Amino acid sequence: MPQFSTPDGSHSMGDGLANSPPMTALKIKGLPYSVQRDDILAFFSDYGMIQDSLKIGVMSDGRLTGEACVLFETSEECQNAQAKLD
Repeated sequence: MPQFSTPDGSHSMGDGLANSPPMTALKIKGLPYSVQRDDILAFFSDYGMIQDSLKIGVMSDGRLTGEACVLFETSEECQNAQAKLD
């Protein structure tokens, strides 16, 4: 079963976000297995992505799954990113 890793390498979801305002998540599929954190950050740099929210899918053996999840500051930013970058 895949897990999502945080930038510091931990595998928990939502750390420190419990008291945050509502945000919209976008699940990204079909990423190259060689994708790096900086690649995803650069891809969404103009769309209000919350950088610390990036989670990259990792299998139990450490290989990447080709999936990731990110949060955006507003649902409008998320919708814009999805529409323009799909």
